[in-house]
Amino acid sequence: MIAAAPDAWDHTAKDTKFNSGVLLLRPSEAEYRLLLRALATPGMHLPEEGDQPFLNRFYEYRYFGLPHGYNLNLVLYKWFPMVWEFLWPRAKIVHFTVRKPRRPGEWCVGACPEKGALEWYADVFQEMVENYGYVRSFHSAKKRWLDEIELYG
Repeated sequence: MIAAAPDAWDHTAKDTKFNSGVLLLRPSEAEYRLLLRALATPGMHLPEEGDQPFLNRFYEYRYFGLPHGYNLNLVLYKWFPMVWEFLWPRAKIVHFTVRKPRRPGEWCVGACPEKGALEWYADVFQEMVENYGYVRSFHSAKKRWLDEIELYG
């Protein structure tokens, strides 16, 4: 079984293919073997491609389409603002595809059409830090990881 939301691009708000950024994938053992065999089939997976083109070929007519709100693509904010506004109240997951969130001062240098969405992210991130201490735990985990690399090479 596979479930995924439709992809979006600068030229279309709803592609006929799905975006693999958010998936529900639970293959049976037989399905898993088919996936492995398909990976070895010429033309099914090109070396320069990621997972998304392969999965779209493999599941072309056999996937369950999730609503846009389960993978609300940031490209909609820039290119289809009316669609974004319509879908925003239904959003469960925002997918930062065209511009990845960073510290507030690094987001929008010059013209930045995604500014509103990135400001929303700043508010959510700050709330997460205040409520869960995410930054502290992330940095301590990163330090432990770097210490292990240094220790064990």
